Amino acid sequence: MLRMVLPKKTIFEFLTQWDLRSIVDHINSTPREILGGHTPYDVALENYGIDILKALQLRPIPPDEVNLTPKLIRFNR
Repeated sequence: MLRMVLPKKTIFEFLTQWDLRSIVDHINSTPREILGGHTPYDVALENYGIDILKALQLRPIPPDEVNLTPKLIRFNR
């Protein structure tokens, strides 16, 4: 899934912490069949609680706003 946002030949040195956090949030907000249609964020919330997710600065992305394309990073620059 990471390669959907950061295709081969992407130069990583210009990625910021904010970019990486945004990518992780979008990937973790994508429902997975193996999780019964739930997102990794939802499963982590259920298992570890909101305090841990806040400490890790993870946030859910609404389903209609999930973007797993290179435009996710380019759009935010």
